[in-house]
Amino acid sequence: MAYAYLLSLSLLLILGSAQIDLEDYDFNICLDYDSYCIGWTVDSTKTNITIAVSAPTTGWAAFGISPSGSMPLSDIALFWVDEIDGTVFLQDRYTTSTRSEGPLLDINQNLILIAGEQINGKTNIVFQRSIRPCDTDTTGQDYPIVTGTSRVLYAYSTDDSDPSMDQYNAINPELSEISVSYHGQNRGARSVNLLDGTDLNVDLEGDTQTVELTVDGYTIPSAKTTYYDTYYTLPVSGSDKYHITKFEPIVEEGNELHVHHMVIYFCSQSEQDCNTAAYAWAIGGEGMTFPANIGLEMSLDYLYYVRMQIHYDNPDQLAGVIDSSGLRIYYTSTLRDNEAGLMEFGLSLGAWQFIPAGMDQAINTAYCMAGCTNATGALPETGVYAFSAFLHAHVLGVALQLRHIRDGVELAPLAVNWAYDFDYQQSLPLSEHRQVLPGDEFILDCYYDSTESDSITYGGESTEEEMCQAYVYVYPRPQLGDCISRFEDAQFELWLGGASQAGYLTGTSDNLEYNLGGNPFTYGGLTWQNGEEFYNFLWQETGLPELSTRYQACFDIDGNRLTPEESFEIPTGFTPYTTTETCTNIDAPVGQLGDYNTLAPTAATVSPTGAPSESPVSTSSTESGTTSDTLCGEVTSDGTSTDVSVKVCVDLEDDTVLITISGPEDVWFGVGFDAVNMADAYAIIVHGSDMNEYNEFILTQYSLGSAAPWDGSDGLLSVDRTVDNGIITATVKRDRLSSESGVYSFPNTPTSINVIFGKGTQKVYGGGMGGHSAVYVALELAKVDAGDDGNMINFGILAF
Repeated sequence: MAYAYLLSLSLLLILGSAQIDLEDYDFNICLDYDSYCIGWTVDSTKTNITIAVSAPTTGWAAFGISPSGSMPLSDIALFWVDEIDGTVFLQDRYTTSTRSEGPLLDINQNLILIAGEQINGKTNIVFQRSIRPCDTDTTGQDYPIVTGTSRVLYAYSTDDSDPSMDQYNAINPELSEISVSYHGQNRGARSVNLLDGTDLNVDLEGDTQTVELTVDGYTIPSAKTTYYDTYYTLPVSGSDKYHITKFEPIVEEGNELHVHHMVIYFCSQSEQDCNTAAYAWAIGGEGMTFPANIGLEMSLDYLYYVRMQIHYDNPDQLAGVIDSSGLRIYYTSTLRDNEAGLMEFGLSLGAWQFIPAGMDQAINTAYCMAGCTNATGALPETGVYAFSAFLHAHVLGVALQLRHIRDGVELAPLAVNWAYDFDYQQSLPLSEHRQVLPGDEFILDCYYDSTESDSITYGGESTEEEMCQAYVYVYPRPQLGDCISRFEDAQFELWLGGASQAGYLTGTSDNLEYNLGGNPFTYGGLTWQNGEEFYNFLWQETGLPELSTRYQACFDIDGNRLTPEESFEIPTGFTPYTTTETCTNIDAPVGQLGDYNTLAPTAATVSPTGAPSESPVSTSSTESGTTSDTLCGEVTSDGTSTDVSVKVCVDLEDDTVLITISGPEDVWFGVGFDAVNMADAYAIIVHGSDMNEYNEFILTQYSLGSAAPWDGSDGLLSVDRTVDNGIITATVKRDRLSSESGVYSFPNTPTSINVIFGKGTQKVYGGGMGGHSAVYVALELAKVDAGDDGNMINFGILAF
């Protein structure tokens, strides 16, 4: 066999004893719940991650990170070991949006091979990669590991075969055809939190005991949603005091899709006043282990009488399903240094939380203001320290963020999940314990995608309804148990009246419909262009005094009010948090290249000059015989919600770039480059009252970001602008390279650039998001023939 442009190292196989042990890593999990297992450790600065994989094959295997849990647009590590000489092969690969196209080789190999072996029928490998690759002046074929849930993929060969070489391209080795046998059913996907891990690995005390709280052969009703309560007394007597150190789910085999979540509530008396949660588990979670110095009190004075509530989900309304699920509690008489408590933040359940159908990004927000955290006895004067968080929504939820404000300054979010997965809900340890002081304020932003819904979704307990909640474990245990917010009744009725008057809200009270389109509506000196803009205003804006307040209610752990229900102003004017995360690249050293036969080049002969793509470009020859010093490419948004397109041409001779962006003339629109989501993306925005301003921004997750840090005469030069049938086409020019932080440098070789699109709800950049691309798309830059007068070169009045 021959392999071109591969990263591999020759490693000695130690037969008979495995040298790679997944237990050596901070976190480990079996992705298929059986034999395909991974371990991983994130460095202290969250810059790089080391991943160990053990696959049940002696052929090829693959591990990937995906934006959606499916194969397209994924970042893949492909690896195998040669049985003859023990050479270990590791390839950095990617997939395009074309499902039928196999993983292609990255032009930049950004995986560091640390160790590898084939032993006892398994292929094991350890490698390192960057958490947030920069991809500056490169391909953008790597996918970042986001804060929150990562969708990871796995696959391996069915016949224990290694990849084979079909055709070797000596001029452009990276374009060589390498075949991989089909994986068949040996594949899968699983949601995992790679950055913060799953459950802590903590050695429990030697006197640890367990108690199981399970239902006894309960017949799940045929209703779609059932909440079933059972009551227990924990094994405590007299002055005994224990610390709970771990919760573990017990889900009856076969009922995994029915047992949606389980909550343990503190009761002040037997089967009475059971209002405050002590622990919550939800579908896909792995339980929770407390840090080594923290425990949850179990005694007659605290956690003794408990209520366990199980939410059963039965969407097919099956009859006769029997369940005996529950929770296992680990506890010790060896008391730890700190005692934990649980604080809940969120929206009050009810019809005032509603999400219209057809929105790709609906934002609902809950608040907890200083009036609650500063209430008498709510928090100790020295505050508490948060050490774990559990963010919760239902099936429409796509992201959640618990923001933290102190003295008018927004701090780093207390908890974030930018890729929420309803089927994977886990209480996650915080990388550092965060202090919460009296007077601190919190904003919980919950993001929903209702594009697949056909009716309004309301807030409620059913899986078919929605929630917006955050559970935060802290120590020492505070009195504050719950802090919830909602609209005022009169305020909400005013907005509903406006929506009805505008024609956005129609139907009867038991069958309402909401139109995201419609005609402009004016009230109080403000005008909204359509129903979607009016809906976003309800949640995100404070321009009308009538809508700028909310109610909040605070309760202690016994369910008693700490303060009367009170009205508060939506917080504004605070200094927003700016992320300090930076990107890093790992450049893999080229080792021995797997000398399987005479077609394999040596390390010294590898000279990559192009990028694998959906339409590979060989620079050895062209049909016209001559190529220009220009790279061009164009792409349109992946969906109809944005109606934005972009063309890019890189002039290699004068090192400049022409960028043409087309979009609607009535709202701002833009394009983000080298981006798979809004996190720190470099974007060019067309906006302004006359839609004639072109500016660069560094975006942040789900917010507008800030202007790019250009100095002097650097930046965008306007070249051309046309308006035709409601579409603006603007062409700007800029230098190809930039030394400024966060500003994208365009590549100078044929390659692929990840692109995202977005548009607003008004002309001036700001306000609500009127649409964005569902996933990033690839813009393929390729050399063009000299003298080509096609659209790939001629942009407006300029031609290279």
